[in-house]
This record gives sequence, C-alpha cells and structure tokens, in this order.
Amino acid sequence: MDFIKKNKIILGVILVIIVVLGAAFVVFRPKAQQGNSNAGQETQNVKKVTPEEIGLTLALRDDKKAVEMKVTKLEGIKSLEYELDYTATVTEEGETNDVPRGVLSTIDVKPEDSEITKEILLGTCSSGTCKYDKVTSDIKVIMKVNYTNGEVGSVESKIPYKDN
Repeated sequence: MDFIKKNKIILGVILVIIVVLGAAFVVFRPKAQQGNSNAGQETQNVKKVTPEEIGLTLALRDDKKAVEMKVTKLEGIKSLEYELDYTATVTEEGETNDVPRGVLSTIDVKPEDSEITKEILLGTCSSGTCKYDKVTSDIKVIMKVNYTNGEVGSVESKIPYKDN
C-alpha cells in the first residue's frame, strides 16, 4: 500500500511539472516571436556613398608601408569605421606564403573637425618597433559612414598596388 501511495505522489509531482512547463511555454512563446520580429525591424538600410560625397582620398605612401587617408566633407558625419584588406607575403619557418591581412578602426568625428587625415600602417608595431607587411595585392577599403541623423552609408574604394 505504501508503494502505491509513493508512486501516486511521484506521478502527481511529474504531472504538476509538465503542466507548469507547458503553461510557461505558452505564456513566453509569443514574447519570443515578438522579439524576433522587432529584430528584423532594427536593421537599417545602408546607402551607397561615393568617395567624392565625403571627400575621401586614399593614397599609398611613397615607401609603401602605409595608406594615407583624408576625409574633407565631414558635415553631418558622426563617425567613420573603416576596413582595409590586402594580401601580404609572409615567410615563417622557411616557408613563404601569401596570407590575407587587414586593418580595422573607427574615427569619431568632432563637430569642430573640418577634415580628418589618418596614416594607416600596413603591418604591426609593438614597443616602438614596426614590422611592415610585404603587400602583394591591391588594397580594398570599405568604410561605414555613421551620420548624426542615424543614417548609415557605405563607401568602397581600391588602391592599386604596384611593386616597383
């Protein structure tokens, strides 16, 4: 008789857990679906911007160890996020290979800025010592332009690389 009572108690507890979990699922499910639909609404349209629209000029420094970037039309721009992608030849442990390299950074634009000039090194620096990449491809530049009104723009450009 005690065996039957214990089993009824266990079955009762299991049944209560199933009911509670089922109710929780029904109650919280609509909120999860609503959250997913809001996530889709948060995506922004990114407009294509030409380099001329923001006064962007890019040039490879004479020694080919850096890219010189200048932006002269900053009105209405909050920040610039840029990415440079290129291929470099690397020799490690006696093997030479072409590997993808890149640089990522953000520039915050202050209201008083009339232009921004930035030198972007093609390599790495640590403790005052720099090791420059041996670039072997064109340098692709992608820039995200964050405007003060909340809009987002995208600029793409390429710097031809010639090994002379």
